[in-house]
Amino acid sequence: MKATLKRVVAGVASGGLLASVLVTSTLVWGVTLASAELSDEVNVTYSSPDTASEFGSAVAVSADGSTMVGGAEADSVDGTSMQGSATVFTWSGSAWVEQAILSPANGALGDRNGASVAVSGDGTTIVSGATHDDVDGTTDQGSATVFVLDGGTWSEQATLTQSTGHASAYFGVSAAISEDGNTVAVGAYTDRQDSDATGAVT
Repeated sequence: MKATLKRVVAGVASGGLLASVLVTSTLVWGVTLASAELSDEVNVTYSSPDTASEFGSAVAVSADGSTMVGGAEADSVDGTSMQGSATVFTWSGSAWVEQAILSPANGALGDRNGASVAVSGDGTTIVSGATHDDVDGTTDQGSATVFVLDGGTWSEQATLTQSTGHASAYFGVSAAISEDGNTVAVGAYTDRQDSDATGAVT
């Protein structure tokens, strides 16, 4: 089976940048990316990087290749340390252009929003996980925020939490969204649904 890849994104969290690599060759499934013919590597950063923001710790690209999201889970937002953010870029045809920096309105110290990111197929719905968000007094239960693009503006649509969440569940450590943007799955890898921290997906 063969597939033609147009753009591949790799995150470099410690360096605070995203590396967007354009792939011009047709790849055979199972062939390592390192053996593929790569061209036009582009380093992408966001407009207001914070020291050690860990930008690139999570990355996602829409199925149509038009939208890229990079998480910066240790980013300071309006002076709030490690609240975290997710930056949206759109492909202009020759470069990635920053569109918006997303962070929940109720974000707080140490939430680590942007620990995970996911984007719908058409790039109009984004999910961003905040693994260390305290929910109703429960420390580090975690949450995920859904953002939608409407009329050229990104806005919060919903904040997702587990109804059976526990302390240190780290809900939001991973996230996925369906191509149509209507279904979201979020992981909590140390959630205690029984006596052990077996984890859960909601």
